[in-house]
Formats: sequence, structure tokens, C-alpha cells
Amino acid sequence: MSLSLVRRAATLSSLVLLVACVAPVQYAKITAAPQPVSVLASVNKARLTDKTQPIEIRTITKGADGKMQEVTGAKCKLTSDELRGEVMTPQAAVVPTFKQSKDFAGRGLPSGLVADCTAGKLKGRAISIAQEKQVSTATGGGLGVALVTLAVTAAVASSTPWNWPPALVVELK
Repeated sequence: MSLSLVRRAATLSSLVLLVACVAPVQYAKITAAPQPVSVLASVNKARLTDKTQPIEIRTITKGADGKMQEVTGAKCKLTSDELRGEVMTPQAAVVPTFKQSKDFAGRGLPSGLVADCTAGKLKGRAISIAQEKQVSTATGGGLGVALVTLAVTAAVASSTPWNWPPALVVELK
């Protein structure tokens, strides 16, 4: 997946989440058990941590009143270069976390997790992009503090897995 495609997808995903935030949606309680996704056999298992992370998958659409509302019971196929799964919204998908390391191409960043969802005649697509853990930087301490901060940042980046956003909201049209 090209970097520009990832950036466009991340922007689209952000816009979908922005729509959800601007027009508050009354979300249903998730009652279904979390659904693990499968890791493809072609994935280098050394890239995986021994941890997993849930991602809530939800679907929304614009109602007759023009307000966004949740669509329950939508079937979503989850795909990436590394993962495959299915959920019925609202439901959490349990995804593995991937190691950040200079030993892997792209520091081990997994490809975007795409959710293709349908509910009757409605359909939509959104993408979730794993992100590195944010590390705060020190200022005003001179070169010594800057070098220590740089070393700590590098250590955290190499020992912290890529994190998925906690929710993926798909707008159906």
C-alpha cells in the first residue's frame, strides 16, 4: 500500500470520525463477544507481539431527519495485507499488535485495516491506520537533555507496539 494511499485513507477515516463527532450519535451497547481476526500465513510472525487489542467497529448513516444514527446488524469484512476477519456491528474486532523495529520494512508498520460494511442496500468503507505511541519531548534543558530525550524516544519506539485507534466508524450510504 503506497504512502500517499495510506495518507488519503487516513484523511478519509478522520473525516468519517469527524462527522461522527460533529453530529453526536447515540451508540448501542455492544453485547456481542469480541471477534478475533486471523493473521495470514504469509505474515512474518516475528513482527507480532504477544498482545492483542480490541477495535470497536460501528456503522452509521444519515437518517431521514438529517442526523447521523447508528446502524446495527451491518456485516463488515475486515482486511489488510496481514489480517482477515468479519464482525456484525456493533462488535469489537480483536487484532494483534505489531512490533516497531528497524529490523522490519517500514519499522514493522502494519498496512491499514479496511472495513467494508453492508446493511441491506447500504454500504460503506473506512480504514484504520496503526500509529506509533506518542512520546513527549523535553525543552529548555540544553543539548544533554535533548540527547537523553532522543535516546528514550528511540528506545520507546523500538519497544512499543504499533497501536490501533480504539474505534472504527464506517458511514453507510
